[in-house]
Amino acid sequence: MSARKLTQKGHKQLQQGEGQKALNTWSEAYKIYQQLNNSDGETGSLINQSLALQSLGLYTRSCETLITALKLEDKTWICSGNQTKVKQQQELMNALQKQSRGKTQILGLKNLGNVLRLIGKPEISEIVLKEALVISKSFSKELQNSLLLSLANTERTSYQKASNKYQITEEPVGKKEALNQAESRFIQALNYYQQVKSTGNKKSDTELLAQLNQLDLLLEQFFKKKSVIFDNLKISNNQQSIYDLTKKLLVANFGKLQTNKSIYASTQFSDILIKIAANEDLSRIFTNEKINLYNAALNIGLSALDKTNNKRAESFTKGTVGKIYDNLGQLEKSEIYLEEALGLAQSVRAWDIAYQWQQELARLYQKLGKFDRANKAYDAAIKSIEQVQSSSLSANPEFKFNFKDRIEAVYKQYLNLLLSREKPNFNQIIQVKQKLQLAEIKNFLQCNYLPTFEKEVYTNDTNNSKVLPIIYIFQIKNQVEIIIKTKDNLFFRHTANFSEITSGIDDLINLLQSPDFLTISESRFLTYSQNIYDLLVLPIKKYLPDEGELVFVLDTYFQNVPFSLLHDGERYLLEDYAITVSLTSKTAPLVTENLKVLVAGLSQANTNLKHPLFPGNITPLPEVNTEISYIRNNTTEVIELINAGFTSNNFQESMVKRRKDFPLIHISTHGQFSSDPHKTFILAWDKPINVREFENLLKNNPSPIDLLVLSACQTAKGDKRSALGIAGMAAMVGAQNTLATLWLVNAKSTSELMGDFYKNLNNGLNKAQALRQAQLALLKNPKYSHPYYWSPFILVSK
Repeated sequence: MSARKLTQKGHKQLQQGEGQKALNTWSEAYKIYQQLNNSDGETGSLINQSLALQSLGLYTRSCETLITALKLEDKTWICSGNQTKVKQQQELMNALQKQSRGKTQILGLKNLGNVLRLIGKPEISEIVLKEALVISKSFSKELQNSLLLSLANTERTSYQKASNKYQITEEPVGKKEALNQAESRFIQALNYYQQVKSTGNKKSDTELLAQLNQLDLLLEQFFKKKSVIFDNLKISNNQQSIYDLTKKLLVANFGKLQTNKSIYASTQFSDILIKIAANEDLSRIFTNEKINLYNAALNIGLSALDKTNNKRAESFTKGTVGKIYDNLGQLEKSEIYLEEALGLAQSVRAWDIAYQWQQELARLYQKLGKFDRANKAYDAAIKSIEQVQSSSLSANPEFKFNFKDRIEAVYKQYLNLLLSREKPNFNQIIQVKQKLQLAEIKNFLQCNYLPTFEKEVYTNDTNNSKVLPIIYIFQIKNQVEIIIKTKDNLFFRHTANFSEITSGIDDLINLLQSPDFLTISESRFLTYSQNIYDLLVLPIKKYLPDEGELVFVLDTYFQNVPFSLLHDGERYLLEDYAITVSLTSKTAPLVTENLKVLVAGLSQANTNLKHPLFPGNITPLPEVNTEISYIRNNTTEVIELINAGFTSNNFQESMVKRRKDFPLIHISTHGQFSSDPHKTFILAWDKPINVREFENLLKNNPSPIDLLVLSACQTAKGDKRSALGIAGMAAMVGAQNTLATLWLVNAKSTSELMGDFYKNLNNGLNKAQALRQAQLALLKNPKYSHPYYWSPFILVSK
């Protein structure tokens, strides 16, 4: 068969949903074109192969294939993202300028833009698609429409990215920036969708898909606004637009689309109708017109099901039909369709689909009173999510940019089920909570692999954790769960009202981050401190030893609370306990045997450094020299990177080379921890080192850091979840233990505390006790007795 006929055959196979067959066919065509030295044919065949790979969900492979096809000098960083954003964009623009102006190249760029969106890189996708749109001006209107549709979808992903950042960020400036970005991207996406117009009287396939996606976007924003997440978003009420588009699409002919597109479009519209029907405000409009949206959704879904011969598409369709039957109250039919949909997804290892049906089945089993099956379904859903995160699909934007709405919801629904049981399985509850915390850190870092943390989450408790009381504090809905695991491995539980606790915590954190904190009388902040103690610690005090060590495993919201500062009316908690905050509940070894330290610090200010994160003058830190002298006197060996020697390259190279022999890393410099990863950094001589820039350290050297000390850093003001930045920094560098501060403290008192801390380590105390004794030394010093000086220090264990 000729290469041309093979190409046509491959297109037919793809249209019918047979992605693997199309891939094989186009691979044959590619080999023939190679033998004929037909470069255009080779390029076209590779572009076609990328389409087949996309249909199979192999987005990263599709991206790499397109880079080869377009001869972009093998810039695999486009897919992997190892370079900085500015460098990525500049190199890409240079490469695109060299592209030829033929239709094949335009189609290749369009597909590259689409796949970049699918792997969660909408900014780069936008650059590629806009360049393709410029080139397409001399080609058909339909080709331009298809590019506008792709651009609209990319802008929608950017909107979702900004929405996700808005939800997880508490740092005021970053939150406002995310809101503005969400509004801008939302409006731009709508504009692009509306620009897709047919040239004749007959509506084109592209226009139909644009209207469908526009409706989906309007609904997404409507529900976010209704849930007060975007109550400040300056976008007018869109109910009328939702109504108008829905009416148009109810009479549209989805069957005229290519087979695969027809199935997915029909399924998408059925799902949209379910959402509208389930919303009281929206459904009322159609009820008045006597339109039964559930029946309409069911008819469309069943019609699409008759056309499917692709297991991924069939799974989508059957799962959607199962959801419709659930809403219609036909639970037995719902169960049949959802289980069949799950079986199909599992048969092709489509875990990104499987977790959705496992979640739906878990909800359904709860309705049917099948709690054991619901338990297993939720557990399986989390395993499917983990499969996605560790596979080539892990870059799927749904897992990056819809974390709160789609991914976190699965964990929290599961926890709610487990906690509602008459005799809760606390070990299982803790395991699920730890997995959620790991997923949250991954979402914060936009990183799917954190080996030093994952190992702890997926293994049984160590002996070390069994001898220490562990206190778990986390929020589920409007409640705070406080669970204590005693040193005898017994569990006790207390449930509190979240609104009662959050007001006190917010007031305390605002006070602690206030520039006037040092001048505030003890009696004033003790009011908040005692109130939080009464709500969080007092209910479980009878299960605690009178003194010793405590481990707290906290939601990111509670990680900003300095537990050492809590007061029972007579004494601070610090006076009775050494406190560790653990991310996994399995405290890393606290005893330090090898006191070799790599120290990096700035005692001077680089007057030539200009960076947006430091708009004003950078104050010098002369006490760093004193701090380093204390470290020298109380450790075995020290390597120093000071001032001009502490460049970003020197530091990262030293971290890789010296990490095994020097397991203690001490950084004394300006920096910031924030719930916004872009504002989480430490300052080197030449530039701020963002938390994401530490990614290669784990890849290049899997040896864990025994202790990471971050001195003189601060949290972002007004950020109630800024401790997430500390956890993210620890996770990214692979630190077993991290010592950091919750707010910027006095440099002189900090150098003294650090000196005592290393002296205590040298005298054989473990890290928690060494920190406690150093804090107590400040507390007993009249000059530094105010909690401003000693209470912000926290020890975070992996």
